[in-house]
Amino acid sequence: MTRQFIAKSLAPELVDKAFAVARSGHPCLSLDQWRRYANRLLHSGAPRRGVLTVENLGGTIQGLCSYRI
Repeated sequence: MTRQFIAKSLAPELVDKAFAVARSGHPCLSLDQWRRYANRLLHSGAPRRGVLTVENLGGTIQGLCSYRI
């Protein structure tokens, strides 16, 4: 069986949903710290920075990647 994933930009309303995945890489990260970090990237107005998610076909976030180009 082939596993399929979808990569897309993190929507602002899904920041909290992505917290568990973000925290898996940084166990000391608080929800408030994550919200500030993610929202700073998402609302910066710069098109060359943001957060990407990798989701399974059921919509569960499997991975995150923040970027600044």
